[in-house]
Amino acid sequence: MFFFALTCLLVVALFISIDQVIKTNSENEELQRQYFISHSVAKLYNLGLGNEVDNYLISANLYKVSESEKILNIISNARNVFTRILDIGYIRCYELDDVFYLQIDLKNSAGVAMYASKYTPNLNRLILIAGLFIALLVFFTFYYFTLKDIIKPLKKLSVHIKNWNVGNHHIFKYTKNDEISTVIKEVNKLTRNINELIQSRQFFIRSIMHELKTPIGKGKILVALFEESSKTRQLDNIFDRLNMLLNEFNKIEQILTKNYTLNIQTYRLHVIYEQALDMLMIEPGDARIAVKINAQKQIDVDLELFSMLVKNLLDNALKYSSDGKCEFVVDEDKISVINNGAALKEPFEYYLGTFVRGESTNNTHGFGLGLYLIDYICTLHNFTFAYHYDTRHHFKVIF
Repeated sequence: MFFFALTCLLVVALFISIDQVIKTNSENEELQRQYFISHSVAKLYNLGLGNEVDNYLISANLYKVSESEKILNIISNARNVFTRILDIGYIRCYELDDVFYLQIDLKNSAGVAMYASKYTPNLNRLILIAGLFIALLVFFTFYYFTLKDIIKPLKKLSVHIKNWNVGNHHIFKYTKNDEISTVIKEVNKLTRNINELIQSRQFFIRSIMHELKTPIGKGKILVALFEESSKTRQLDNIFDRLNMLLNEFNKIEQILTKNYTLNIQTYRLHVIYEQALDMLMIEPGDARIAVKINAQKQIDVDLELFSMLVKNLLDNALKYSSDGKCEFVVDEDKISVINNGAALKEPFEYYLGTFVRGESTNNTHGFGLGLYLIDYICTLHNFTFAYHYDTRHHFKVIF
């Protein structure tokens, strides 16, 4: 594009230069012609053939200016090019608006005769503009037909690469063997490598899930064989918790790789809250969480994802609270989770990154994905994740 713009600029500059040269040469040629005509007129008067001057000037492609006002305007405003002194008067040449005039003023004459040249340099300029237009038209035509085959596949390739963000890692098909094909081959090579990495990761995760779910399933079967007691119930809860963590891990992997399809339905917030408590293995009414319902709210969300969001909000608040407690507040336009604790050491946006952890007050640790997942799930639902700190931390999801 830069080369194209530079070429156009050079073409325009070239034609402007040519225009100036043509104009200058044309003016010089016309000036020489006016000198010759004035010299011929002077000879006619010297030979006593003054009555032939009018016919001669007409044959020299000049015409007589008869309007007195126009004559006065020329004398007053025109540029005096030269003056030829005769014994019986003088001949003066004027130039006004690219037109040359010859004024003949004789001593024994009652008036002044003014003749205008039919020379029109503007015609040359019109020809030049037409030439410029034709040249640019030819250039644009050449540009279109020459570069169309290059630009078209590049645009398609650009769209193809943008589609990577939505998980379309397909091979770009291009059959020609030219400079573009070299770029496309490298892109396709990168695409194959990405696809192989994705398949390897999926296979690895599925293998881990299988290997971990098998002993969990066996453990639950063995627990069921024993007589029920507080210890068997505790073991059963542990296996349920492990199974839930594996399912959550699988869902996190789908979210991070943008391989998850939303299932949007309408739910009451108390249903979502109870499912989040189940995921945390916390009983409703637990003293650590103070619930404040200021509005009976229904929202359109993916139940599994939004339950995970609430679960992470609560888990994060309990984990980093200075007193091990938090508040869950439901308003008409938002939900808030509030907890006590010292102010964040870094800007809030810093903690929205992946694998970023703050300092826990109870020495518990996570993967550092909690706030990142909350923010990402909010984005998927077109909600806003906000935060502010006064004397307490306020984490808000605004609908």
